[in-house]
Amino acid sequence: MQPVNSSRFLRPMLAAMLPIVAGILQWIFWSTLRPFVWFLFYPAVFLSSWIGGFSGGLAATIISAPLVVFFFIPPQLAFAVESPENLYSVIVFIGMGILFSFTHERLQKTTTQAREALSAARHANDQLQEANEKTTTIEFLRLVSESTDTRDLICKVTSYFQQQSGCDAVGVRLRDGDDYPYFEARGFPPEFVLAENQLCLRNNAGQVIRDNEGSPVLECMCGNVISGRFNPSKSFFTVHGSFWSNSTTELLATTTEADRQARTRNRCNGAGYESVALLPLRLGAQRLGLLQLNDHRKAMFSPENIGFWERLADHLAVALAKFRADEAVRASEERYRHTLDHMMEGCQIIDFDWRYIYVNDAAAAQGHRQPAELLGHTMTEMYPGIEYTPLFAVLRRCMQERLPHHMENEFTYPDGAVGQFELSIQPVPEGIFILSVDITERKRAEEEIRQLNEQLERRVAERTAQLQAANQELEAFSYSVSHDLRAPLRAIDGFTRILLEDHEPSLDMEGKRVCHVVRNETRRMGKLIDELLAFSRLNRAEMQSSPIDMVALAHAVFDELTTPETRKRIDLHMGVLPADAGDPTLIRQVWTNLLSNALKFSSKRERAVIEVGSTASDGEIIYSVRDNGAGFDMEYADKLFGVFQRLHSEREFEGTGVGLAIVQRVVHRHAGRVWGEGAVDQGATFYFALPRKGERP
Repeated sequence: MQPVNSSRFLRPMLAAMLPIVAGILQWIFWSTLRPFVWFLFYPAVFLSSWIGGFSGGLAATIISAPLVVFFFIPPQLAFAVESPENLYSVIVFIGMGILFSFTHERLQKTTTQAREALSAARHANDQLQEANEKTTTIEFLRLVSESTDTRDLICKVTSYFQQQSGCDAVGVRLRDGDDYPYFEARGFPPEFVLAENQLCLRNNAGQVIRDNEGSPVLECMCGNVISGRFNPSKSFFTVHGSFWSNSTTELLATTTEADRQARTRNRCNGAGYESVALLPLRLGAQRLGLLQLNDHRKAMFSPENIGFWERLADHLAVALAKFRADEAVRASEERYRHTLDHMMEGCQIIDFDWRYIYVNDAAAAQGHRQPAELLGHTMTEMYPGIEYTPLFAVLRRCMQERLPHHMENEFTYPDGAVGQFELSIQPVPEGIFILSVDITERKRAEEEIRQLNEQLERRVAERTAQLQAANQELEAFSYSVSHDLRAPLRAIDGFTRILLEDHEPSLDMEGKRVCHVVRNETRRMGKLIDELLAFSRLNRAEMQSSPIDMVALAHAVFDELTTPETRKRIDLHMGVLPADAGDPTLIRQVWTNLLSNALKFSSKRERAVIEVGSTASDGEIIYSVRDNGAGFDMEYADKLFGVFQRLHSEREFEGTGVGLAIVQRVVHRHAGRVWGEGAVDQGATFYFALPRKGERP
């Protein structure tokens, strides 16, 4: 069903209405228009024929003639014509109306034919332009497909654009770091290229100025196009962000920097280029650079060819991105191949036909081959019988199931030699990749170490047996010291006591003194034996580690070593003592020996001062006991912790010389350290450091 054309009926109706309107107006103003009876009807018929064509004009003529005869030709209000002149005027009017109608009908048909011809010409021109554009695009894409790399592509494309556009100069800018220098420029003077090569805005020190987002600020109109700074409402920008002008002189005279979106350098205009087009190389939202077309002549561009150049620039951006991606892949492959070639580990790639397609020197050497011998050949060709080995079964499983595998393999060479290899097998698109490490020497060393360990274990067992025997002898010795030596000492002490009690009247003063000396030395000998036995038991005692409250322990030991009377002359300063872990019994012995030493050597002071404190350092806690007693000479500090080593005589301070040796032995068993500092008659400080809780080895 054809749609109804409303103008087909509207135009004739309007044409028919015009004579009626003319008749009404003429009747209203008849007194003024008399005697011009056809005054408004000729224009009405003329307009009706112009609006409605032949039918409209004829209808207006048919309507107008009776109206004039009836209303305006005497006798009025009657269809009668008395005068021959009036009759002639009616005939002439009808003839002119038919002539107007026919003429306008022909004019309308001619106009319609002209419009149709013009439309056909435009359509043909569009088809021709489209065909030319397709041909040009195909030629452009052919150049792209024939290019070998990015440089070849840009060189060919730049030459092609210069030829197709007819411009004096063509350039392509591509990103290089932060800037967009000319990758290729044809037709530009060298000094122009040098001056325009950099787009980055720089400070006085030559450093690139960046925006708030860290991106470099690009100058000039080229920077606008690359950065996407454009206003599509301006006639010199396109909706895709391209810039073009057919007269840069006029553009600069009629616009401001704000209109152009940035500070421009105007070097193109300064070099005499009137026609300038800057087209972004767009890849989605990304801009890879721009295509620049310059000519000294004016009016080189139109919106149509700028749109066409934009489409070609988009094709160029896609091709450029592909070439760069391919080049990056090739460079990466070359880099990895170079890395694989020089690896100490063996690397080989085997395809799905079990053919070697890559072997580095290390892998070939592991198989006692050269890479050239293996490449292109199958594993079964190079190593007959390998398909029956457990290794080949693993390789087949990895090839089929595409799962990685790690294993050790023993390989027997044709000459009977044996090699041990650690293999990492990975599926790759080409087949499987095998990374092999020669562990023959490592296995040999491991076997030697295993044999040495067995020998060491035998020796340890032998030495353990010897040590157990020595311990048994030591225990026997300790028993002898504890019982066999104590009995004579008790006898000597007993007989001396009897001598003093029963024969005291017979003894003079010297005899009594000697008897007292014997008894004192006997008791001292017993104490030495006790200290020696305690020292010997330290290494044999099993340690029981548990948390220790050092403050409570130090206070308890101090209270045991002193009486209420002696505490009156002692100033004890107990600082912060962090808790730690250790054997409570052994650590108690440390505090006992250090505090008793401090009490003993400060006993001759009128006011004894003892300070107990701690510091933390490098994963350990350092405890200290300081006194204001006799002190010692640091020259002999290395003797402090030796058994029976004394820096003071028995007459000055009693003791056995074993206490500090016990302290050192206990602290060492706790993986700690001990030392002392002092000066003669200025007191001494003894330190012992223990690893922090949880950090003890």
